[in-house]
Amino acid sequence: MCKHRVKRGVIIIVVFLIMTTLIGFSYAFGISTPYLENDTLKVDAGKNYTYTLTIQNVDDKNYYVDVTYSSTDNIADLRTATNYILNKTYNNTFNFDLHIPEDAKIGDRYILDYGVKPRTNESGTVTLGLELKRNIKILVINEKEVATPVISKQIEIKNKADEHILRTVGTIILAIVILVLAAIIATRIWKLSKGLSLKLNNERLTNYTISQAMNLDEVKTLLKKMSDEEFELPEIKNIYKEKISELTTHNLTHEIKTMSRRDVIKVIDTIK
Repeated sequence: MCKHRVKRGVIIIVVFLIMTTLIGFSYAFGISTPYLENDTLKVDAGKNYTYTLTIQNVDDKNYYVDVTYSSTDNIADLRTATNYILNKTYNNTFNFDLHIPEDAKIGDRYILDYGVKPRTNESGTVTLGLELKRNIKILVINEKEVATPVISKQIEIKNKADEHILRTVGTIILAIVILVLAAIIATRIWKLSKGLSLKLNNERLTNYTISQAMNLDEVKTLLKKMSDEEFELPEIKNIYKEKISELTTHNLTHEIKTMSRRDVIKVIDTIK
């Protein structure tokens, strides 16, 4: 049971460490995009449009950022695929040039998929294992119905205050888990050490003492000097069973393993 508890505790700690790390990073880096009704950009056939991403980095570190994309019928071009994002900046932009085919019909739909992935060095060999993926829908409508996108005020990252709260909560939870795990391990070790001590001491004393018992009265005297907890050790019960079997043919010999110390004393009194 102790091993299972330790394993569960280790798993809990690892999970919380991973969650704390991911939470701290995911809320330090994000994307702000223009607001689009139903996430749909409404366009007119044969026209060009610009779709802008704003990359935000509230972390204390600088990152390189790679943007990847794909679009239906290749209607999108990315002006800059890589950029160096300074720490605590909120206005780093990536622009997509959208080219709507002239023969597009009202109701035609296109999709622009894109991903933003940070890394810590220029060569790209050290990535951070996190990629934000998004997409927008593009719908061809009548030119008079086309509206200019409004920059969204909803940012996909939390501010520093929220980030600090999350990290603090994660730290507190982690500390509680560690304390609980330490208490479980300490309690288990204490019980094992106590049991082992009782076993060693009683085996030493009982082996020498009960072997000298000449009758049931002497056995009863030894039993009275023991505690209930000590008598419940299987090794001790076996020793008493063997000794009592030498002194009597009573069925007590067969039942002693299921009896308490007081019950054995009462039976010895009835035998006499």
